[in-house]
Amino acid sequence: MNLFWLAYINSYLSLVPVLLGVIKYKESLSLYHPFILFVFLSSFSDILSYNLIIINKSEIAIAVSNIYTLLSSCLLISFFVKIKSLKNKTLIILSYVLLSSIWLLDNKLLHTIFETTSLFRVTYSIILVLLSIETLNKNIVSIRTNIKTEPTFIISIFFIINFTYRAVFESLFLFKLKINDNIYLFTFLGFVFLTFLSHIIFSISILCIQAKRRFTLSY
Repeated sequence: MNLFWLAYINSYLSLVPVLLGVIKYKESLSLYHPFILFVFLSSFSDILSYNLIIINKSEIAIAVSNIYTLLSSCLLISFFVKIKSLKNKTLIILSYVLLSSIWLLDNKLLHTIFETTSLFRVTYSIILVLLSIETLNKNIVSIRTNIKTEPTFIISIFFIINFTYRAVFESLFLFKLKINDNIYLFTFLGFVFLTFLSHIIFSISILCIQAKRRFTLSY
């Protein structure tokens, strides 16, 4: 099977964590809402982009992907703020300003929004890896219960793997390093696998999210 069609089919599997997110959203703790919204946005972007490519609207698909990277990065920064992995107000503001500025530089000055860009993707991947490592360390130190069922622990491990891979791959394009077709195909297959793995990891994470505590008055 052609790798494109494998990736296309894979994109629809993202509807599994989306469905779980819809079911759990209202009853879940609010600190997980940015993550669930990120899952919704990722699914929408993937499915829309592949369908645009099929109808020969590749430039629009690239624009959708570029807009998605900005929105998803903001949602994930918000998620790390909510779980207190990023607490310093100055750093929070700096993170949003830095990401927005680099996105504008990459998509307006260095390129157009209809071109595949790498500078922003490398930057936000590195930031998310660092925040995930901080979250992982915090979980290891503070969680006394079964850490394997802690959503932030599961999410952080996957983010470290996923965004490290993406940062390395995008760096090849950022620095205009030549890669042959076989390496490119192998790397793309890695993306497809990580995307498939994300559907599993996100589904497990959403299932592990605790519901809001309901308080009742005793008489």
